Amino acid sequence: RLAFQNCEKLKTVIFADGFSGTINESAFLNCSSIKVFAIPSGTELVNCAIITRCQSLETIFIPNSVIRIGAYAFAENGNLKNFYFDGTKSQWKAVEKVYRWNYGIGNYKIYCIDDKISAR
Repeated sequence: RLAFQNCEKLKTVIFADGFSGTINESAFLNCSSIKVFAIPSGTELVNCAIITRCQSLETIFIPNSVIRIGAYAFAENGNLKNFYFDGTKSQWKAVEKVYRWNYGIGNYKIYCIDDKISAR
């Protein structure tokens, strides 16, 4: 929890191939320089508030292995405009999205492999 909180100079996060760990809640809170964040392939559960209040964050990549996105997972990222989901629109709709998973984001689009979804 809070592993990289307030790491203002952290720009890039790369998970090793085969990463099978857990990104704990609030792991990347207030990391103001991250622009792109990719959830590791194979991840099924996106914990609560994993990357929040990151002012520069514009894009998140989500693998099609994700089946649940926790509360406030991507909250208060005002510049977040694009989600790239490595699955179909119907797969995206099947992902359980917990209350306020997208709180405070504003206008964004979700790009699936077969379509895009405008949210807000």
